[in-house]
Amino acid sequence: MPCDCAECRKHWATLGLEGKPVTRPALRHAYRAAARLCHPDRFENEPDLRLEAEERFKLLQVAYRELVEHLPPSDEIADTDADPTPPGAIFVESTPSAPPLSFGDAPGCFVAPDFSPRAERIAGENLGPGVHLVAIVDLAGDHTFSRFFLLATHSAIVKDVLGITSLIWYEDLGKVELFSRFPDSNRGLWLRFRKMISRPDRRYVLNIYRRNGSRFCSLTDEVDDDVKTDLYRCLLRKKFQIDQ
Repeated sequence: MPCDCAECRKHWATLGLEGKPVTRPALRHAYRAAARLCHPDRFENEPDLRLEAEERFKLLQVAYRELVEHLPPSDEIADTDADPTPPGAIFVESTPSAPPLSFGDAPGCFVAPDFSPRAERIAGENLGPGVHLVAIVDLAGDHTFSRFFLLATHSAIVKDVLGITSLIWYEDLGKVELFSRFPDSNRGLWLRFRKMISRPDRRYVLNIYRRNGSRFCSLTDEVDDDVKTDLYRCLLRKKFQIDQ
């Protein structure tokens, strides 16, 4: 039977549960519903509410993690009324026709399972329970990961130059586009040549949007073009699988 201690009852209230969850799928369903309501990204234009949402979201993660630990394995029973996945948990595996994600030797870029200790620490600070790091890119360019783009099993997370961390569940992924900032039709031959030799590996822009049309993030000079291309293909695969 699920634990009925005072601490667990407090966690039930945090997740909006009136009573103790019978199964882990039911608990994950409650966590997912609560997380959608108070996720910080819903309050991007309201700083005060965003700070409050961030604190609330941390409490949800703690409540979920501790309640899962207090549910014995025997309670992992199929529950047709519950969503068996945690928030945004739609992880698209690579298909035989799609190349695996690989950043080659690009500096500050790591793909599972080969992460630096610093990258693993960043993942631990930003990923919730049941979520694992897939790939991470150091946008700061100095291996500090003070700015980063992170792909997890369930979501993508970016920390920008203002220190703002934003998250998008893959199920909320909208348009993903990769294009050249210097289209040949708009540039003279000499100007195109200068642009190409100045930063030959950073000509492209990767834009990622939410389903509602708002932009999640843009990657430009911080990331080599090969890395942006890999990310673009990876996100398109995830979007294709989700939309099926």
